[in-house]
Amino acid sequence: MDHYTSGVRLGTPALTTLGFGADEMDEVADIIVATLRSTTAGSAEKPTSLAAYRLDERVSETCRARSAELLAQHLLYPGLVVT
Repeated sequence: MDHYTSGVRLGTPALTTLGFGADEMDEVADIIVATLRSTTAGSAEKPTSLAAYRLDERVSETCRARSAELLAQHLLYPGLVVT
């Protein structure tokens, strides 16, 4: 019998290290809720694990954009210029 994990572990140290405060943590929570509410059981187009799911592509894109916006406001190395 195959086994796979069925839970999610969340931690905040990396976010607080980046300077996330209460408002940003609320946004992170909203992104997680939006993702979970739009996820349904089923087969994934490109499964990378034994867990099968479907996530609306529009929700996925929106959540990625919201995450990118948060991270753009809180750079890990603000003085680093990547070329």
